[in-house]
Amino acid sequence: MNRDLMIIIVDDEMEALVHFLSQIIEESNVRYKFFNDNPLDAIEYVKDHPVDCAYLDIRMPKINGLDLAARLIEQNKDLKIVFITAFYFDEKEIKERFKDNIIDFVYKPFSYEAIRNTFLALEIDKHIVEFSMFGDFNCLVDGQAITFLSKKSEELLALIMVLKGKKLTMEKAISILWPERELDLAKRLYRDSIYKLRQKLNEKGIGHLVIFQRGVTKMNTNFTKIKCDYYDYLNNENDLYNGYFLEEYSWNKFFKKILDKKRALVDE
Repeated sequence: MNRDLMIIIVDDEMEALVHFLSQIIEESNVRYKFFNDNPLDAIEYVKDHPVDCAYLDIRMPKINGLDLAARLIEQNKDLKIVFITAFYFDEKEIKERFKDNIIDFVYKPFSYEAIRNTFLALEIDKHIVEFSMFGDFNCLVDGQAITFLSKKSEELLALIMVLKGKKLTMEKAISILWPERELDLAKRLYRDSIYKLRQKLNEKGIGHLVIFQRGVTKMNTNFTKIKCDYYDYLNNENDLYNGYFLEEYSWNKFFKKILDKKRALVDE
């Protein structure tokens, strides 16, 4: 990280705070402050101190984490929020309420990996990533075009981003990107493209943009600073589609049918 990350953790359970500390104690670039007895003290702290993110337990006796998050954001409109909880909540509804401020949910008992992923998301949220898909595929980070390590790793990213958070299995990726290759060779080519894509995204400081799991990849929908002509068109925020979409990729036909149908409806 380029500078220390300042976080606060609010939880009425001392055991949870101790466990949280045990997970982050070796993070040299993270500074932190705990609030246990009176979560409302966090409001004054955020008012008077620069804080990047608040980790909030949702169920607390004096104020629930959702209401506390709203009051903290009143003090710092750029504050990021991570909710920590042992209970199930409607994530979609909460994400809609807090929009760009929310980073993620971490469920107890949480692991180092879960906490670390939120740190990565906070770091990456400093970058603006732009994708253009009408025409050929292009990706820019903070205004600078990415030069990928291979054409297939670039194409793999294009496919992941078009799916907008839907899972892309290894089998599906192979059937789309290497349909003519023998299976063992196709798997090696897939793994090589995954490796090169991860390496390039990490190099650019946006490694958290894509979630890489065993045999599965998907766009991280918690990544907030994404600009994309395709996404904006689907959300009726531009009218830029003119019949050209990811023209260098043969698998674009399915998505063009959807776009053509939408354009036809708009033109009626």
